[in-house]
Amino acid sequence: GHPEWIPIDKYGVRKQGGPIEMAYPEARKALVELICAYVSEAGYDGVMFFTYPENFSLRFTDEFGYSEPIVKEFKKRFGVDIIKDGFSKYASKEDWYRLRGEYVTLFLKELKTELSKKNVKLGMFIDPRNPRMPMVWACLPQVYPTAGGIYLDVDNWIKNGIVDELAVYGCSSRKIQASAVEDSLWL
Repeated sequence: GHPEWIPIDKYGVRKQGGPIEMAYPEARKALVELICAYVSEAGYDGVMFFTYPENFSLRFTDEFGYSEPIVKEFKKRFGVDIIKDGFSKYASKEDWYRLRGEYVTLFLKELKTELSKKNVKLGMFIDPRNPRMPMVWACLPQVYPTAGGIYLDVDNWIKNGIVDELAVYGCSSRKIQASAVEDSLWL
């Protein structure tokens, strides 16, 4: 096992159930290898991912995501230790969300590279309310973000061919769904 691949809270006490911390290159590599093995074994011509874990360990959006590589990279870029100093206007939670999202994009690029060798397509479901943040767990009556604060760079994914297909997941009014589809088609 690799317990370090589990997203942790600011204090290093609580661990998030479900997701893997994409900031670890070894974790991304292991997931790419696992997914490619399943794809080959099953003979799939494509895979699509939801961006939510079916797990209730997250109590608030900013609870997890303080793994060592994220904390180090944030300090390198912004000069702030988010564990000791917290966030500011110039080293914000949004900057942290984007950093976390960069690792998701790296994973998708790495996966796409390997899937392309097998002529397998890659797709992502996006949340119609906010396509650039992880989806809410759709089976719940409330809007509950189970992945946490991670910026999903949908624009980059489309512009650079990192994903082959986006699917707008329901669980919202038809008007909101239609708007997300129109925005995605425009990209």
